[in-house]
Amino acid sequence: KNLSHSASNSIKQCITATRSNAEFGADHWGVGDCRPSPCRSIMTKKGEGSQVKESTDSSTTIEDDDVKARKQEIVKLTEQLIESINGGDYETYTKLCDPHLTAFEPEALGAGKSYKSQNTTIINPTVHLLGDDAACIAYIRLMQYIDRAGIARTRQTEETRVWHRKDTKWQNVHFHRSGNSSGMHPDPAAK
Repeated sequence: KNLSHSASNSIKQCITATRSNAEFGADHWGVGDCRPSPCRSIMTKKGEGSQVKESTDSSTTIEDDDVKARKQEIVKLTEQLIESINGGDYETYTKLCDPHLTAFEPEALGAGKSYKSQNTTIINPTVHLLGDDAACIAYIRLMQYIDRAGIARTRQTEETRVWHRKDTKWQNVHFHRSGNSSGMHPDPAAK
């Protein structure tokens, strides 16, 4: 099955919007709130403090609850996928990824690094539902690891994943990672 034309256009809009947001850089993301909450977003502009944008509608509808649940499902699937990558769980990874997954990532250019251990946190996930069978998630991925020299390091990247539901099963169909070392400790052993 192919994504519908409108879902395909929505995915393009999501990726374009994510690229535009990523251009602000790490200093403008409002990284202070590390709780993954797909129901709110932090928006910051130059010269202003962090502003939390939350729904002002106090009435909760079934539709709102359904949207929140679907967004949370995408966040959980993304966390499972990252855990499978970090843990070398190829079985879970293949269940969560489409066999024709497309990706843009620095490692594809031979810039991959091996670490002794790694802890990953997803910060400020934003989920866009693109109809019933497609979703896009953008987030900051913070990785804490021990480099080859045994020194604790931190690395931050911005990532976007596009999910597509086929026969009630969600699969990651596209992935984009942009590296960002702003304020992070470089790994001298990786040169």
